[in-house]
Amino acid sequence: MECFRIVLDRDTCKYRPEECVTGNVVIINRKELKARTLRVYIKGYQKTSWKEIQQKPSLVVRSNGVNVKSTIKLKSHGENIQYIHLYMTLWNFTSDTDCIKPGTHKFPFSFKLPADCPPIVPNATYIPKDLQQINGAVSKNIGVFFKSGIVSVKTSFPQRVLITGEVIPLTLLIDNKSTCTVREVGVRIFRIARFYAKDQEKMTRQRKIMIRKSINVEPNTEQQELIEFKVHETVQTFESDLIEVKYLMHVDVFTTSAFRGTLNSVFSVIIGASPTMTEEISDCLHF
Repeated sequence: MECFRIVLDRDTCKYRPEECVTGNVVIINRKELKARTLRVYIKGYQKTSWKEIQQKPSLVVRSNGVNVKSTIKLKSHGENIQYIHLYMTLWNFTSDTDCIKPGTHKFPFSFKLPADCPPIVPNATYIPKDLQQINGAVSKNIGVFFKSGIVSVKTSFPQRVLITGEVIPLTLLIDNKSTCTVREVGVRIFRIARFYAKDQEKMTRQRKIMIRKSINVEPNTEQQELIEFKVHETVQTFESDLIEVKYLMHVDVFTTSAFRGTLNSVFSVIIGASPTMTEEISDCLHF
């Protein structure tokens, strides 16, 4: 046999949930190939895996006293959930032939991805319909009593679902009724990822965006500020049995107050991908 390989019709090998995956089993042989059947076994699963360092103290009795010794162990955690398990028969022998004739042969196959498959690459899926229903303008008021007076901020942005690649306008209406000056505003977005394995759980927190803007809001004045930022390629918001990805956006306002002169407002936002984006998608994802 000169060649035996599986080729998918889509070169990028990137698919969305509920999409149909198509391809061919390619066989190139110069001689007759004796065979009774040709089957494809398709298995797809989601996997979590991490290691945890554990320290276990123990007492060691010596002639000159008792020492405490720590034993370090590396414990592994992980879990698999299977999403696809298929056997597909692509060719069977008949009474007329029990072999594959010499030549180049293509045996097509196709299968549909389950709807609950979690995304694994940036910009690979649409925004789920249930997330579209809760999308809309967001606004929040927050005020802080400083020793020098009250500073209040109204933060608003046009949509809770942030689309990768789009510019997001964030409007801050600052009402400074204190004797301090508001000097700076900022935006931080954190990705909160949780991984599950039986009775174990691991959480990671990674900052994806941090923007600072210098301003000057004098005491007893009101001023509106605009911060614009873009969400770059990242894992979209999703939940599955083993992995959960969420995003928190922190809006910070800094004053010249010497003691706790910072206002902080936190929003839960959803990051999704636009189906019309043409930006190149990276081949792998690193949490």
